[in-house]
Amino acid sequence: MVVSLYISLLIILISYLLLRNYKMDSKYKFLIVMGINLLCLAILVYPLFDIEDITLRITNSIYFALKSITLNEEITILNNISLTDFFGWFYFLWVNVFLISLPVFTVSTLISFISDLFTDLKLRKIKNKHLYIFSDMNDKSLTIAKCYANNQDSAIIFLNALNKEENEDYSFKAIKLSETINEINLNNYQNNITLYMISDDEEQNLNNTLEIIDKYKTKSMMIYVINNTKEAPTILDSTDKGLLKVEVVNETERAIFSLLDNNPLYINTVNNQISLLIVGCGVVGREFLKDATWCGTLIGYKFKALVIDLKADEIKENLEIENPDFLKNYDITFLNCDIKSKKAMDAIRKTKDINYVLVSMETDEKNLDTAIELRKLFIRENERKPIINIWIQSEFKRYQINKLVNEKNDLYEINAFGSINDMYFENRIVDSDIEKLAIKIHLAYDKDINNYYLNDYNKRSSRASAIHVKYKLYSILKEKYTNNLNEDLKLFREMYNKKIEDSLAKNEHDRWNAYMRTIGYTCSTIKEVKEYYPLIHDHRDFLGRRHPALVPFEKLDSVSKKLQNMGINKDLRKSDYDIVKMMLKDF
Repeated sequence: MVVSLYISLLIILISYLLLRNYKMDSKYKFLIVMGINLLCLAILVYPLFDIEDITLRITNSIYFALKSITLNEEITILNNISLTDFFGWFYFLWVNVFLISLPVFTVSTLISFISDLFTDLKLRKIKNKHLYIFSDMNDKSLTIAKCYANNQDSAIIFLNALNKEENEDYSFKAIKLSETINEINLNNYQNNITLYMISDDEEQNLNNTLEIIDKYKTKSMMIYVINNTKEAPTILDSTDKGLLKVEVVNETERAIFSLLDNNPLYINTVNNQISLLIVGCGVVGREFLKDATWCGTLIGYKFKALVIDLKADEIKENLEIENPDFLKNYDITFLNCDIKSKKAMDAIRKTKDINYVLVSMETDEKNLDTAIELRKLFIRENERKPIINIWIQSEFKRYQINKLVNEKNDLYEINAFGSINDMYFENRIVDSDIEKLAIKIHLAYDKDINNYYLNDYNKRSSRASAIHVKYKLYSILKEKYTNNLNEDLKLFREMYNKKIEDSLAKNEHDRWNAYMRTIGYTCSTIKEVKEYYPLIHDHRDFLGRRHPALVPFEKLDSVSKKLQNMGINKDLRKSDYDIVKMMLKDF
């Protein structure tokens, strides 16, 4: 009796630990659970059969266990248990608990098995389609799903969607499953699969991605991870992803990239001067300042920015620490005050050539109120209308603000951006035109597409270069510029010559210099390269964020020759020319 009790407890404990830590298909888990139930019950009732023949005893024990599982056996056999000692009472109690809980445990496992079976049947119906699988059903996933809803070759699947209320705009066909992203088995599906880790919990998105990478490393899939932290790209870059392509989506960064592409900085410029006003330099404002600096590097144009924030001095100090060579190389003024103060108003009046404004404060209400006041100020002071962009997260407000008028139906011409619909609808920040062009730019100087997905540095750098294509075209075409990429490229190719090639290569290098400085890189001297090259076998120090090419374009040949004297055969001007020549090819 005591031995059978210990054995059954040990089997249950070991089985629990194995099932808890080992991932397997639900159908196998169901069979294992049923087997464990049968085995434990057989062991428990084994001592109660007073039969000499060991074979008959085991057979009767299993027979009783089977009948108990199917709930057809009266539990009269419990009367054979002796209650004369502690172990007898404990054994009697344990068998009772086991017999009572066994049907519940078995039924719940059976329900889980049937549920997984239905899930498998649902997925088999769409086995030949491109699967777009969302880890959660929320406003973001519903907005993205609309992009694929009309594609007959696609199928949309929402996971973790049990009891989720359907959005009123959710009018397209989709499969809703209760399973989480790590419970669903995708090994049986060879078709194209795109996963979106899109929970509101960004840490969960990252953790789920790491588990998926570990589980499906040998499977070719695309995974988008919504995560706005600096750590996510670093962690995923350090992970062996096998055949998987993993893309971290930083919503703020992508929204700013989209803004700079759709509303270029050269709009309404005066005397070839890009002059920015940034009100509020938090997460959004700071990202915009850095991206606008490299984006505003145009042939024949000057760049400057005025930043107004209650913590401007602190922000400036942080930028100087994080990006040592950034602020010292560009004309950026920080004003520590409230936007409605006289100090701020006087500074804005003094800067008469402002052509581009970003307002990003604590709330949507403050942003709109500030934008309206600025519009009135610009009209009163110089009868000009610089483009005013405000960060608005409410989709309803964004829609209303973009058509905002006064009592005389005069448009305020305020561009609101940043809502879920603005960012995700029509692939504006995920799988966007910028992304497609970035891949082509990467291939212009690196023929291996796998290197593009290798790390976040490659992808982000190529996206920045992609956005700047239209800026280059604008600076060359001038009054002929149409803002239609294909038309402008055609005109550009007709007037292309060696002088333009050299000019654009220099412009690309100046842009790259600004870009690298905004992400914290400094220029490494030849002496420093000699020190770290034997250790890392690269002229670039990625950990220390140092690069010898962060010099004026005219000095690149000299630096290249010094590197060649060290045995590093590198032409530092080549990538600049490669990107310019790429513009001669069809996109």
